[in-house]
Amino acid sequence: MNAPPLRRDPRRQRLLRRPLLRFVAAVLSVIAVALLLRSSLAHAQAPPSTAAPDAADASPIVDPAGPVVGEWTWCQHRPPLNVVAGFDEGRYFRHVEPMLLAATENWLRSLCIGDTVRLATFGLDVTWLGDPVVFDGDPAVEALMKRIQKRGEPVSGNSINELLVKRSFEYWDSLPRGAETLRALYVFTDTMVSDAPKRYLMDYSWAELPSYLQGRFLLVVSLLEKASPSGQPLIYVTGAPTGLTPEAFPSGGATSYADVMSAFVPPPVVAQTDNNTSSEGDSGDRVVVVKEPQPWLLSDEGLALLAGVAVAVLLVVFLVGRLTTKRTKEDRKRATREGPDHTAAHLTLVLRDRLSGAVVREERRTLENPLRLGSGSGADFFVPGPYSVVLQEGDEGPILRSGNLLGLEIHRGGGRRVAIAEGEVLPIKTGDRVDIGGGQEVEIRLH
Repeated sequence: MNAPPLRRDPRRQRLLRRPLLRFVAAVLSVIAVALLLRSSLAHAQAPPSTAAPDAADASPIVDPAGPVVGEWTWCQHRPPLNVVAGFDEGRYFRHVEPMLLAATENWLRSLCIGDTVRLATFGLDVTWLGDPVVFDGDPAVEALMKRIQKRGEPVSGNSINELLVKRSFEYWDSLPRGAETLRALYVFTDTMVSDAPKRYLMDYSWAELPSYLQGRFLLVVSLLEKASPSGQPLIYVTGAPTGLTPEAFPSGGATSYADVMSAFVPPPVVAQTDNNTSSEGDSGDRVVVVKEPQPWLLSDEGLALLAGVAVAVLLVVFLVGRLTTKRTKEDRKRATREGPDHTAAHLTLVLRDRLSGAVVREERRTLENPLRLGSGSGADFFVPGPYSVVLQEGDEGPILRSGNLLGLEIHRGGGRRVAIAEGEVLPIKTGDRVDIGGGQEVEIRLH
């Protein structure tokens, strides 16, 4: 069978012909060499500096208030925290107890002297674990860790997120008004979605905090999963205090509790010295000479930047030519494989809680390009947890594969389970359910 004729964009042919690429490459190469030589000669002719080192050079980080500081910590740049730490008491949460204890100690080590901490467990109700503790370093860490280790066994299989937030605000509002403090809620759980009973309609996911709560407190969620490859929790900031947004804080991936607190530290201010003035004459007749500032583009830094830009443009032109040739070959192969009547597959993605069967989110998509499911910022369909799934067109129809080093488990009709390792692909059948951990799954429906 003859392949259908391949339709090419005439504008691409005109712009990316080989003679044009050679000409642009030659011109940019000459410009880059000239600028680099000019910058080198300028450095070679510059006289050596004999000025005494400035005090700011020895310690370039200067506090905006004036004094030089040797170490920047978040404790100097935020008000004391008034923290509520909520521990999920769902039936599966005790499976990650060792990971929880290690994560809790790391979190306590990120607090500052003077912060106030109150611990609680939450399920169908909220139970306070003792009175608030003013953090004073190692003694507070030891005392709080003992409370966490001695907390009672879980009494239910469900947890109400909204109830923990409500009880936290009741506690904060009961405190006497005084010095400024920052309200913070740290949640330790094994699921981002609502695990409340179906009759409880007011609950919400930790990943989708209602808008009326944004700007009122800092919300840091530690997602602990038994299948976590790193053995560490995934830390998400989904609520921010007044004047900030969740996007101002690091979140997900390899984020640590120290990273979250470091968002309060302003960028350091480098001490500036004026190099445009000099003095001549003795102490009795002091004359100040103001030097004419040199245009920035003619300075050494400007010429070096122009040379770098020329080299970068040259590299881009080369890569565009290579990619265009490669894309043309791929288009020819795709046209041969798919034929003139090929249309992209249509599918529906359903994110469902495996325990209750409740649908968390449902979206209809067209598989024109590879579709990524995961928790990263580049995901097309967000799912919590460490797993990543890629859906794409195959030779015989839609296929799926793992998007990272973790394998996948797929549930099919009749109780069948199919496991695929990293690098393997599996043709998709309508109704396939991919286990993404945390008691959730994604069902794929083909249309």
